Amino acid sequence: MRTHDRRNNSWQRVAAKLPAPRLPRSVYKGDNGARVTFGIIALAVVWQFISPEAPQIVAMEWKRVLGSSSSASLRREIPPAAVPVLSNINFIEGIERVVWTPGLAILEGSFDLQKIKDMASADGGVTKPYKKVELLAPAENDGTHVGLISPSLLMLGTETEIKSAVDRSERAKGWGTGGYDLWIRTSGSRFSRHEFGIRLIDQAVQVSSKIRYPSEISARTAAENARLLSLTGQQSGQEARLTGSFSPEQFAKREWRTAIENMHSSSIVESESEPRKPGVIRIYGLDEGVREIPLK
Repeated sequence: MRTHDRRNNSWQRVAAKLPAPRLPRSVYKGDNGARVTFGIIALAVVWQFISPEAPQIVAMEWKRVLGSSSSASLRREIPPAAVPVLSNINFIEGIERVVWTPGLAILEGSFDLQKIKDMASADGGVTKPYKKVELLAPAENDGTHVGLISPSLLMLGTETEIKSAVDRSERAKGWGTGGYDLWIRTSGSRFSRHEFGIRLIDQAVQVSSKIRYPSEISARTAAENARLLSLTGQQSGQEARLTGSFSPEQFAKREWRTAIENMHSSSIVESESEPRKPGVIRIYGLDEGVREIPLK
């Protein structure tokens, strides 16, 4: 199935332009509390296919993020590697939530499997059984494959990654995260792991960050610098935890994930010397040079 031919959106790093959702009436009913509870249960199944050691993960409540008034601000937090994949899955109707890791995307929702098979067949695709999963392979065989797990669960990725995920699910132990509308794991040269989560609660955007550094000094510096972004910071060994709650307008002022990932720098200073740029902090000593982050 040539998913890359379905959409031709130009995504930019500044704000990942996820398309508007094409979703039929959801099979998931109830108020916000019921949605969160059901979402946690559903994600518990999805995580069986994801490696607990994956260095990059994006877990997203698809409809909630795309339909939010803070959608543009939320989408710009998505790592660049995930952007092309998420931009090209909108042709699939019924998506409720997505978990992405390099080479693989797990889609949870309500899907018309026969329609997906017909679309693959029209593109010259073929069906390959693998254990309890039907693999839809593109005509060229080296493009994106689709794994049909059930009417509520699909996989997209390379044939190798899908088969590995199926094998992993057979021996998987319970893990994962739930309750976030957007949850992102990244790794970097100056930190070993960052787990960044966002919850949309009423008219607030709640930010939660757990970031592990090579040293306790970096973790302590990050926790101390949290106040510069109006966050609360705590240090525990080599790990820093940062939390905050913001209005949609406050949240829209910056790219939070990358700002937090630079909070360990002891060279962060409040910039008061340039009257043309009041309320700015500068981060020095980065490979790309000085980075400016606006304060509230």
